[in-house]
Amino acid sequence: MIDMHWATPHLHAAHELTYFERLVVHAVRQWANDRSRWCEVVLELNRAWGPRRATLLSKTLADLFHEIGIAARRTIRLFPPVCCHVGYDELALLNLLAAQQRGASIHAEALLAWLVDPRGRTRIRGLSEEAARTIFDAGYEFPLRTTEAPARTAQRALRIAS
Repeated sequence: MIDMHWATPHLHAAHELTYFERLVVHAVRQWANDRSRWCEVVLELNRAWGPRRATLLSKTLADLFHEIGIAARRTIRLFPPVCCHVGYDELALLNLLAAQQRGASIHAEALLAWLVDPRGRTRIRGLSEEAARTIFDAGYEFPLRTTEAPARTAQRALRIAS
């Protein structure tokens, strides 16, 4: 993950994410791109979640990103910090947190298997559960997102119902 490769554009754009999802995406991008500016991420988390939760969450996210970088089964692809696109790996991270919040362990395990080798899954599972719990305790629940754009999902649902 440290040797960052730009992601392939995804059908989701950053403006389709909630503010708190955008914070997590920005955090992983900033962590991979320039850790010297991590304090800016912490300040933004502080504004969103308050000092106690922001401190816990920023530490947990930094540890999570570090562990994913070490145990990644392939090159994790991220967009630059200010890009409006959301990549598949970024979406997978958000879905991992959403699955952890819902207790959807099979979904979370599938995402972990897609992102990282088996040797790192236990530690990453624990860190993602901790991050998801901290976000949920602050009153925010991440939605599970599909790989299709919302309009295409609605069209597909209409075709199936017909």
